[in-house]
Amino acid sequence: MADVNVLYNYVSKENLSYTVGKVKDLLDTKVDKVSGMGLSHNDYTDEAVAEVAKIANKVDKIEGKGLSTNDYDNAAVAEVAKIANKVDKETGKGLSTNDYDNAAVEEVAKIQNKVDKEAGMGLSQNSYTDDEKAAVATIGNKVDKVDGKGLSTNDYDDDAVAEVAKVAGKADKATTLAGYGIADAYTKDETTAAITDAVKDITSFDYAIPDGGVLPETGVKGTIYLIPNSGQGTNVYDEYIWVNGKFEMLGTTEMDLSGYVKKSDMAALTEAEIDAMFA
Repeated sequence: MADVNVLYNYVSKENLSYTVGKVKDLLDTKVDKVSGMGLSHNDYTDEAVAEVAKIANKVDKIEGKGLSTNDYDNAAVAEVAKIANKVDKETGKGLSTNDYDNAAVEEVAKIQNKVDKEAGMGLSQNSYTDDEKAAVATIGNKVDKVDGKGLSTNDYDDDAVAEVAKVAGKADKATTLAGYGIADAYTKDETTAAITDAVKDITSFDYAIPDGGVLPETGVKGTIYLIPNSGQGTNVYDEYIWVNGKFEMLGTTEMDLSGYVKKSDMAALTEAEIDAMFA
């Protein structure tokens, strides 16, 4: 009698066909193994293949260098090699057949301590500063100093010289009436004394306006004579008094009140102004 378990686990044709299909499905997701290669998470597409193909036309990138449109060939390399024997070009400078050695450098360095030579001029131990130079520039506007003389804002021309020459023939200006040939005139002190003496016994004055506005030949002691003048307002008379046998003029009737303050011009301080003074 056959084993029941063996009969139970047999594979039918349908089962085998199904199994083969499963195996094929699994193989479709696999690739052939190649020595030195492995699987990748990235899909190596046709576009990626095309990009990799471009590598053949590339060079390795180096820091500080880049591509150039000029071909750096052997001729260019030779030209660059010549640079070691060249100097940088500078505006206003050129090559010289003279060797600018250390001795020449030292001589040029000495130029800083030299000044340009000028005909008729030489070196001086005195330092000629800018201030002194400015002072010298003003000499053209100066005159030689002479003891006892100074500058004047007035031009002492020939006419002035001629006028000064006339002084030698003139007398000094008189300081007294006698110096002008007047011998019988009162001095100020004498006039004051005469008036004081004349009025010392007068206790009151009378005023008189002579007929015709002319002083009489003689006057009366204690009377002030008013003689009309050409003034106006409060100044229309000249005042005279009879003193020691002659008339003396006292002045005019004009009163100068310009130095006085009118009562109407005076205003009392307010309390606020007083408070402000003590603030």
